[in-house]
Amino acid sequence: MEKAWERDADGATGLRSILTGKAGLRMGIVAFLYFAEGFPFGLLWDAMPVFLRQRGLSLETIGLISLISLPWSLKFLWSPAVDRWASERSWIAATQVLMALLLAVGSIGEFSVGLVFAWLMGLAILSATQDIACDAYTIRLLEKRELGAANGVRVSAYRMALIASGGILVAVSGWVGWEGAFFECSWSHGGLLFGIHQAASPQL
Repeated sequence: MEKAWERDADGATGLRSILTGKAGLRMGIVAFLYFAEGFPFGLLWDAMPVFLRQRGLSLETIGLISLISLPWSLKFLWSPAVDRWASERSWIAATQVLMALLLAVGSIGEFSVGLVFAWLMGLAILSATQDIACDAYTIRLLEKRELGAANGVRVSAYRMALIASGGILVAVSGWVGWEGAFFECSWSHGGLLFGIHQAASPQL
């Protein structure tokens, strides 16, 4: 007897076909993309207030971190440039590399408050730009019938990234210090880039 989860209903793709073959690989790419998209957001909004407080900054100064949300609110201003110049894969690779480099810089040591906020703003701009490219690439990658399943993968991967960068990273910083935690984040971005590059084929 055919199992319910193997059947297609009302034109929807069965679970088996979603998780196997090229469709399954596309779901894996979506998971990589949205983990990469969520990681810097959790870093900036959950881990950074703890980092800044441990550096002795006042709550009033830390409150200014809300200004770092501006790139996400204003990214529509440069989204046409992302669509027009180069491919989405190129933008994703470029933003991942630059974020990895910025995180490596964060592992060097102490900086002034002004430099720290400039560093955070740089990460936010790169993250917002990556969001544009990831969303556009995902739309081009998926078939229409896969969008529902991909949305579940996208949300799950994004939330896992928030937990990793907002919770686990803070715990790791207690063992290896913030410099070590940022260095590990830098390598994590390199690993995500490698995974996306290896999986994301134009033939998909």
